[in-house]
Amino acid sequence: MQLAPMLNAEKVAGLNLRFMGVEAIMLLDPEQQLPTDMREGYAHRPNILYFRHPQRSHQIVLSWPDGEQHSGIRFDFAGRGAGR
Repeated sequence: MQLAPMLNAEKVAGLNLRFMGVEAIMLLDPEQQLPTDMREGYAHRPNILYFRHPQRSHQIVLSWPDGEQHSGIRFDFAGRGAGR
């Protein structure tokens, strides 16, 4: 699992998450103050990220200030030897 900060000037504007070959960008901009080009294209606000492997699992829990219901995303390991 890799996490890298995304910077806007000297402020952390988001996180770049890479895990099991999946890359996701999480913007940290509750007041929508980031430049439009950084916000363009985001489409989903999950409330939880599940990462499942035959030997272990991990969760990242997120909250959003919009007061709406959000669904989670599950990533299942599908590499060689999965399920053994």
